[in-house]
Amino acid sequence: MTKQDISEIKKLLTPKNCSITRICGCYVDGEKNKKALFGQAFLALPEEEMFKYFEILRKALSGTLGKNLLNLEFPLSGEWIESPAADGDSPSSIGASEAVPRDMALDDAAAGRNVLTDEGVSGIDGMPSPGTATEKSPATDALNAHGLLLKLRESKLKDEALLEEYFDRIIENYEFVGNYLILLVHDVYDVPGRASDGMEMEDASDEIYEYILSCICPVELSKPGLSYNPEENAFQNRVRDWVVSLPDRGFLFPAFNDRGADIHSLLYYSKNPDELQEGFVDRLFGCPLPLSAGDQKETFQTLIEDTLGEDCSIEMVKDIHERFTELAQENKEAPEPVTLDKTQVRTILADSGVADEKLTEFDKHYDETAGESTSLLMNNIMETRSFEVKTPDVVIKVKPDRTNLIETKQVDGRECLVIALDGGVVVNGITVRTAGGPEPDGADCI
Repeated sequence: MTKQDISEIKKLLTPKNCSITRICGCYVDGEKNKKALFGQAFLALPEEEMFKYFEILRKALSGTLGKNLLNLEFPLSGEWIESPAADGDSPSSIGASEAVPRDMALDDAAAGRNVLTDEGVSGIDGMPSPGTATEKSPATDALNAHGLLLKLRESKLKDEALLEEYFDRIIENYEFVGNYLILLVHDVYDVPGRASDGMEMEDASDEIYEYILSCICPVELSKPGLSYNPEENAFQNRVRDWVVSLPDRGFLFPAFNDRGADIHSLLYYSKNPDELQEGFVDRLFGCPLPLSAGDQKETFQTLIEDTLGEDCSIEMVKDIHERFTELAQENKEAPEPVTLDKTQVRTILADSGVADEKLTEFDKHYDETAGESTSLLMNNIMETRSFEVKTPDVVIKVKPDRTNLIETKQVDGRECLVIALDGGVVVNGITVRTAGGPEPDGADCI
């Protein structure tokens, strides 16, 4: 999903545009016990509660693509696809007709493989239906994961057995200390058509986007304090209660790609971009996770250090940073984050002046550090809005277009950072004069 796709769905989560049909929830305590279950028509909620839910749901679609918002794709072996309807009938939605894993031929279903029907995932090949308590292999989880999400969407959250299986799977795999609330909503969006100039045409819709959106929200005790009691006309100790916080995790299924449903992928939200909970995602969705933003940055830094070796100087890193800054400017209007594969990273280093003999070792270092087929997001591996030089005691930041102000020189036999002082100098809020004299336009160095 692009930023525009996400923004279009977020606009639905407002009182003016809301078309959410149903909301369900499960409150779980710190011992993984279900304390409360609920489900009802969303529009039947009191207005005050509805606004609170809008805030929570919108947060699960907020953040930065590639950091805490990730597009995840289901593995080929874990997908279910609809089989053609018999006797010339037109295919209906998944669940109303049979479905099979995407990488299997349709006739393989008759050979003993799993089939998704109105009754759920059948255990033809010994695979349990949702809700069956048995030991599961990762492959079984992947197959069931996609099928379960499809069936949840199709049921419009009215199938208690499916909801029970979904909640159980989260409780079993979600790593969290404390109480939390699992929320799940169902919505049907009549996607308006668009003219060539981008204007929406409400009466030209030819696409229906049916989706589920889920959040996992910590539930915490409110902070202690004093509160005013109007009946007693006095300030008293406030009664602490359990408050639902903004979500820690969330997902949108199916993804809204090219202004339509893409059942082969979903959008995953993590409040902390460096704690994605790989095991949780694997068991709940069966989808592979990319490297976290922090891991991508660390991987790239190691790659540069290993590739350049003794040539890893301030000047060389400045040149690499300058090339990334240019690339960011070229793609600032791009709807999706810039993704770089091994070849593209190698080209950037070559354009930055890295010697050919160093580049000959690049492929080996990339495969060892990142992985041959791993792609990196530019925004995750390079900060293009500033240039930072750090020592154990000093941190210097300059604008990306003024890196020329920083250079290294030998002073009294020691390598030093030299910064040109163009214009006025302010120290702790105080404008000071430099050794070069009072001329405001003079350029001194420290």
